[in-house]
Amino acid sequence: MNGSFKSATVKRVEEVERGKIYHIAVEDIELKIMITRHAEERLNRWGISVDKLLETLLYPDEVLTGHHGRFIAQWNTHRKSSLRIRK
Repeated sequence: MNGSFKSATVKRVEEVERGKIYHIAVEDIELKIMITRHAEERLNRWGISVDKLLETLLYPDEVLTGHHGRFIAQWNTHRKSSLRIRK
């Protein structure tokens, strides 16, 4: 993982019991995003990089509203392959 895309930079990655917490700086905002071990397994299974996941969360092509008030970030909505992330 190169740790930098668009105007965001991964400052550090913290190992925790459930997975990893990515500390990210976006312009003048600091964010924490947890990627669980289950999510990491799915990323590996589908051949998706952590960079692509973080880029999709931070800069989605489209955001939809899902069930129970959840949000779905989508990347590459106009092509055959796409990435959808539920929160």
